[in-house]
Order: sequence, then C-alpha cells, then structure tokens
Amino acid sequence: MQDISSIAFSSDMWRLYVADASRRSIYAYTLDTLGVPCSMYKLAPLHLVHDCKTIGGMDICVSSDDRVFVATELGVQSICSFGLTDIILPLPGDVPAIRVWMVEDWLYAESAEGIVYRR
Repeated sequence: MQDISSIAFSSDMWRLYVADASRRSIYAYTLDTLGVPCSMYKLAPLHLVHDCKTIGGMDICVSSDDRVFVATELGVQSICSFGLTDIILPLPGDVPAIRVWMVEDWLYAESAEGIVYRR
C-alpha cells in the first residue's frame, strides 16, 4: 500500500477494508483474535473511467450488513462483502465522489464540488 486514503472495519469487526488512491482495487485484511491484521487480499476491483486522474478509492464506509461503499471518480461504487461490485451510483453531473459515509440507513456522498447527496 502506498497512498492509503481510507480504512473501515467490517460490521463484524473481523476485517479491515482499505482504499488506496493509487491502487485499482479495494483490499481487506483479516484480523486475528487480538485484532491484528494477519492476511491481506483483494476484495474487489474498482471500475474506472478511461482518463481517470485517481485510479483508486478516495473514501470508504461500511453498512451494517457489511456492504462496502467507495467514493470514486465514477461516483459511489457498492461492493458486497464477498467482493462483487454490483452497483455504481453516479453523482448528478457525473462529478467524482470524494467522501462517503453512512448515518443510520442513509448513504451520504460528497462531490468534488462540495455538494452532499443523500440516498
């Protein structure tokens, strides 16, 4: 990992998800019984635009059912806990998402222009 932009724990606290702005995938670390990362694996590749400026995720958050949301240049990418990117939520105007977070059951995303969207 070179340019870690965000980390988040899984909902069961046994994995640590990592976004790296210079890597094309989201990674996960398995945590041992003491909470120490003991093995790393690629969770899922990110979908990219052809002329992207940032190839990795800029921010991540995890829902209570262990769905990983990643802020990217295409918008918010949604990854199932078993590593399938099944949804890409573009922001209005196709602007990049720079931050993503959850409050209760609401997903929030901040655009590169500073506008916050809720879904």
